[in-house]
Amino acid sequence: MTLPRIGNTQRTKPAMKYANPAGTCSHIGCNNKLRRADSGFYGKYCNPCSRRLIDHGAFNSKVPSLKQEPYASIYKAVRQVALELIRERNGAIASQASVLERAKRHASWDGIGDPRLARRSDIWLLHHYYHHQLITKERNPIDWLLHMTAVVGVVQLYPQGFETKDQEALFLCKRGLGYKSLPSVRLKKDCTPAPHGRFPLRTARELARRVKSDWLLTSSALELVAKRLLVHC
Repeated sequence: MTLPRIGNTQRTKPAMKYANPAGTCSHIGCNNKLRRADSGFYGKYCNPCSRRLIDHGAFNSKVPSLKQEPYASIYKAVRQVALELIRERNGAIASQASVLERAKRHASWDGIGDPRLARRSDIWLLHHYYHHQLITKERNPIDWLLHMTAVVGVVQLYPQGFETKDQEALFLCKRGLGYKSLPSVRLKKDCTPAPHGRFPLRTARELARRVKSDWLLTSSALELVAKRLLVHC
């Protein structure tokens, strides 16, 4: 059974206003042809260039790994500071604690975790990922809180480490929501859960916006992390 998506109708054909009469890829240095459309050529980039943008959000770099420097050092420092704030019951981590409690409540919603319902709305999709970590994979809640806070902390403290905003969004989705594992968000033709696959850029942008809003560090916490990094330089 196909269940309806909440909001946003599905487009059935490409918008012809984006047809490109020249037919060449807009990426400088690439001479590949574009896909054919009724009024010329459709799109801005050829398939290989489009695929790279979808996978990495940029042409000249990949989505950073949490094992790369300086991302790894920032990630470790944020986790350490956040754990200390939790032990001290400091108000600077109260927002993250609130998000964790909300995620636990929403994880009990009827249908959360079901791939058929994953794309009902953007907020439902976000909690589909949260449910996967907390319930399906049974991650330790505090460890998951520290991880999400640290990933967002990397973006806050090192924005110049991302070539584009799309790459930043993909980093938050792949390294944050995709913590060790990604859930199925659709079904195959035989009605079994399909592998997650790529993050569509529109979806990645919206999820990243919500993730940042949920796990953003306060200015006082950022100062503590900055001091910790300076000590270890």
